[in-house]
Amino acid sequence: MATIQPLQKSGIISRKIGRENMLYNPENKSVLVLNASAALVWGMCDGRHTIPDIKRNLETACLVPEAVNLESDIGEILQELTKSGVLFC
Repeated sequence: MATIQPLQKSGIISRKIGRENMLYNPENKSVLVLNASAALVWGMCDGRHTIPDIKRNLETACLVPEAVNLESDIGEILQELTKSGVLFC
């Protein structure tokens, strides 16, 4: 999983609304609302960053305690983004 470099699908419309980000997939007309941490993960899905890169960014940005299994959380976020049709993973 560490060498995966997730990539946002083209054509996805992203808008920030308050503290959340909304993603609209015109292909299947679906809307996905992301909280702040999921938005950070989404923002790093550029085809260049790996899971460890994303993890380091979240640890720094969110001051995550060591006891939290970030890789598992990131995996769940990536799985949901992929399932929603907005991400290649």
